[in-house]
Amino acid sequence: MRALTKAITRMSEHGSDPLDTIIQSIANTNEPEVAVVVGLGGGTGSGILIDLVERIGEAGANVTLFGILPNPSGDDGADVLANAYATLSELEYLALTDAGLFRNRILLPYDPAVSDDNFDKAACYTISSFYNIHEYQSNTYKDFDENTDNGPPAFAPFTIGSTRYLHYLKEDYDQIEEKFRKFFDIKRDHVDIESDLYDKIESFIESNYNPESDYLRSTAASPEDAKLSNEKALDLRDRLNRIEDLLNEPFMKEIGFFSPAKLAKTVSDVKDDSKGAVSWDNERNKAAAVARDLIPRLADAVNPNNVTEFEPADEGWNSGEREFIKKVIEEFELIARRWNCTGSQSY
Repeated sequence: MRALTKAITRMSEHGSDPLDTIIQSIANTNEPEVAVVVGLGGGTGSGILIDLVERIGEAGANVTLFGILPNPSGDDGADVLANAYATLSELEYLALTDAGLFRNRILLPYDPAVSDDNFDKAACYTISSFYNIHEYQSNTYKDFDENTDNGPPAFAPFTIGSTRYLHYLKEDYDQIEEKFRKFFDIKRDHVDIESDLYDKIESFIESNYNPESDYLRSTAASPEDAKLSNEKALDLRDRLNRIEDLLNEPFMKEIGFFSPAKLAKTVSDVKDDSKGAVSWDNERNKAAAVARDLIPRLADAVNPNNVTEFEPADEGWNSGEREFIKKVIEEFELIARRWNCTGSQSY
């Protein structure tokens, strides 16, 4: 079928040519751009492709190929796969010989799309996105330098397009942002209340007890007794983990908050430092030991005075983002104060 299509194409040039109108339209257009979408595994599309593009190119058009690859894990048989292999070989040869028929060669794999409907939508989004990219006319293959590690080899002049898409409804996005704002309002109130509570406790102790009094010295716990218990250490560790999970939530970037990822990276680095600084007898003791070391270490690494370190370099602060980061850091500080009251000190 593929060979027959090639023969028919040549024969049509000697009779009535249905392409004449299209070719004339292209020739009369200033800097024409033509997208050729073709299934590479079929006999008709793969057979006529190169001859068709030659004629379009002669009319002065810049041609981008969107070639649909067959589905090797589906119902496509050996003939379809063979046609695609032959077409890719021809395209490779044209690239190696610098024939210049195509400005870009973009392959659209069918397999990931799962269904015809999904593929049709994804392919349309891919093609429209390509033509909406700034300076899309540049040759994506030649944008790479084949002499460096980041470029494709000369024998693979193809760009793979993604045939998947994500569809967000604005209403869903607005609901996510609204829920987050309400959550943050509640969280901010809780942090303020807890901070006020610790202030009052510390003020009461300072006002009513002299740290150097005989009573406090006689009732003070030994260093070993004062060590934060495993249960309390793990409780504070779980609270830290919940904050870290919040910082890593994907919706943060969706609402324009890019600083949480930077803060989460700092928390992860400090956690790694703690893991390397402590010893333990078993897994439960390990978690508690890491928590005991992590809590004061984290309070030193991030504090309300260095909020600006997490400001996104390119985007800057989004509305409410700086306050959110400040409150998260204040919560780290509150956890450290809780640790001081229940573990490292005894009144």
